[in-house]
Formats: sequence, C-alpha cells, structure tokens
Amino acid sequence: GSEKLFNLLKKHGLKQTIATSSPLVNIKFYYKHLKLQKWFPIRNIVYDNGKLPSKPAPDIYIKAAKKLNLRTKDCIVVEDSWSGLESAKRAGAGKIIALAQKNNYSYLQHIDCVNRTVRNLGQISLKDLNGK
Repeated sequence: GSEKLFNLLKKHGLKQTIATSSPLVNIKFYYKHLKLQKWFPIRNIVYDNGKLPSKPAPDIYIKAAKKLNLRTKDCIVVEDSWSGLESAKRAGAGKIIALAQKNNYSYLQHIDCVNRTVRNLGQISLKDLNGK
C-alpha cells in the first residue's frame, strides 16, 4: 500500500519525507531498488548520521518538519514501532498513525497518542490526512 499512499500525497501536493533510524547506506539501497526518488527528494530524508539522538527522542521528527518548512504540530507521522510513536508524540506531531505488524494491531489502538491504526499504508485516506 505504500505506492498508493505516496501517490495520493503527491497528487494532492502534500509534503512528505522519511525520518528513519537507518544509516545513509540503507537509504541509498532503498532509493536504488524501490525508486523512492519519485516521491522523496533524498535531501529531505532524515536518517541516522550519528549526530541525532535515537528514537524515542523527538529530534528526528523535529528535523524532518524543518526540512519540509512545517511545524511539527502540522505534521502527520506514520510509525510502526513504539519508540517511533513515542518520538512523534514528544515532537508534538499533529496526528500519529500507527502501522501495525501482524500481531500488535489491538495493542497499538490503545496507545494514547495514536489517532489511527492501520495494517497497510494503502488504508490511509485523504480524509485521514485532512483530519476531517
């Protein structure tokens, strides 16, 4: 469902980026094999460069928002880990969508900072993104 979501964001002119704990070598691998440049300029990707504290510190999301010229409260974060959800909460993200793994859907639904839980990125709609 990632392509569906990324295309939806692009079609409606919504800014998007990736904030990941992965190193640059991983980012380059995914760019090459998943053609991420269609949706994400590599200069906007925030990754583990050894200078930012790891999630659940909020720094990675604060930096990502700045790269997009947005306030964190105007950002929607999609996360699949507890530390990422906590990081988004600490950063003051306006909306947090949890991406469930096979066995943690009901757990994620009960985390207080989570606004929506999905099993697939393709389940995220324009309605979710507009907050209506």
